[in-house]
Amino acid sequence: LPDTPVPGQVIPGGPQVLIDNVTPHAPQRPDTLTITGRLANTGEATLFNPAVQLRFSVSRLISREEISEVLLGTSARSGIVLPGTSTLLADELGPGEQATFRLQVPVADLALPISAGVYPIFVEGLSDGITVSTTGTVFPWFPRTAEYRPSRLSLVWPITQQPAMAAEKLLTDPGLITEFEPGGRIERL
Repeated sequence: LPDTPVPGQVIPGGPQVLIDNVTPHAPQRPDTLTITGRLANTGEATLFNPAVQLRFSVSRLISREEISEVLLGTSARSGIVLPGTSTLLADELGPGEQATFRLQVPVADLALPISAGVYPIFVEGLSDGITVSTTGTVFPWFPRTAEYRPSRLSLVWPITQQPAMAAEKLLTDPGLITEFEPGGRIERL
């Protein structure tokens, strides 16, 4: 029997799962997480009954290194198959061909905790039920009810304007006042 690829492993010249989009970018419990992409047969053999399915890891990522590993395909995590997400793409996918997919899962079905974190989710490509490629991505989980400590980081947004004040606090540009009024440029930032 051939070796089953580990999640994220790219078989040289083999099929590849390509994730094009994940929405919403910061899901909440009532949302549906949607992942779109393609299964590309970059190998020399035809894929029979090509399909994709979602795998999810319930353990949050705790470092930037772990996030990078998921995105680079070197993570040891593989997650568990999410029931009901398996989607048959075609009867067969010949060399050089690709098929698009759209996988959806209600966020509530992921049983995410009440604490915030970053979680990995994987799209697994299959041929006749055998894993041929897996690609992972991550999404932030920050429920509205999450408790957190405010950070000591501040963001300063520079407000630039041509000089509009002369000596003795004389305004040289009367438009400056409207920029600071309700509905003005500063409020729209």
